[in-house]
Amino acid sequence: LSVILGGRRHWMGGRDGQSMLGHYLVRALSLVLILIGANVLFSNHDLIRKDLTSEQVSSLSPDTRDILAKLENKHPVRIEAFISARVPDECVKVKYNLVSMLKELERNSGGKVVLQLNDNLEEFSKEAALAEDRYGVRRMAVETVSRGESRTQEFILGAAFTCGVEKVVVPFFSKGMPVEYELVRSIATVAQPKRRKLAIINTDVNLSGGFSFAGGQIQQLPKQAILEELEREFTVETVDISTPLAVYDDEGNLKFDAMFVMQPSSLSPPRPHTLFTAMQAGPPTVFSAHPRPPRPPAVVPVHAP
Repeated sequence: LSVILGGRRHWMGGRDGQSMLGHYLVRALSLVLILIGANVLFSNHDLIRKDLTSEQVSSLSPDTRDILAKLENKHPVRIEAFISARVPDECVKVKYNLVSMLKELERNSGGKVVLQLNDNLEEFSKEAALAEDRYGVRRMAVETVSRGESRTQEFILGAAFTCGVEKVVVPFFSKGMPVEYELVRSIATVAQPKRRKLAIINTDVNLSGGFSFAGGQIQQLPKQAILEELEREFTVETVDISTPLAVYDDEGNLKFDAMFVMQPSSLSPPRPHTLFTAMQAGPPTVFSAHPRPPRPPAVVPVHAP
C-alpha cells in the first residue's frame, strides 16, 4: 500500500496523461482481500503450530504424548468444547490454556481425537442452550473483582468427551484446575473399551449424599466432590457389607477392580470382618481416614476406640 501511495503520480495520470486509478484500486483491493483471506485461513486451520514461549506453556508433556500414542480406540474421541467469548480476567489464562491444549491434543493424536471448538459463545446463544440440554454444560456464576468493585459474572467454560457409548463431561474448568491432566484423563477414560469398576464401601460417611438424622434433626447432605471425581473415571457402585460380600462373579472374575473405604473407623461389627474377608480375596483397597471429620457429626473419628 505504501508503494502504491508513493506512486501517486502514476495512477493520477503520469506523463502520458492516462489515469491508472482503476488499476491501482484493484491492486489495493486485492492486497486487502489476500490479507483477510490469510487471517481467516490460519484462524480456522492450524497449518503450522509452534510453541515459541520460553516455558513451553502450550506444549504437551511427554506423558501426555505417550498416552495419546497408546490409545487403542476403534472410534475417534470427539471433544465438544463450549467457551464463552468473554470471561473474567481471572479466567483468561484458563481459557487460553484450554483452547491451546485442545488444539495440541487433536494435532498430536494422529486422528484419534476430533475437536469441535465453540470458543466464541454468547451466554444465551443456540449453541449454549444445546450445551446445557445435551451435556449439562451451563453458565457458571463467578464472583470477580475489577477496579476494587465486586460483581458476579456468568460464563461457559466446559467440554464433553464421547467415544462410542462412553461419555465424560467436564462442566466447568475452574481457576487452578490442571487443564492438561483433566483433558487427558477424560480422553483416556472414554477411549478404553470397558470402564473400570470401583466399589464404594458404605460407611457412616455418605459420599453419595442423602439425609442425616444426627442430633435429632434431618439434614440434607450433598454428593461429595470426591465421588463426582471418581465417577468421571470409574463405574462406581456403592456396596453394603452388612452381609458377606461376593467379590467374584460366576465365571471366577473379580467383580470390582478396586474398593474404596471412607472413614473405616465408623464400621460397626460385623462389617469390619466382612470387609477384611473381601480384601483378602484380592481387590486392591484404598482407605481414607479423617482424624476429626467435620460432618456429619455422628461419624466416628479415627482416634476413638
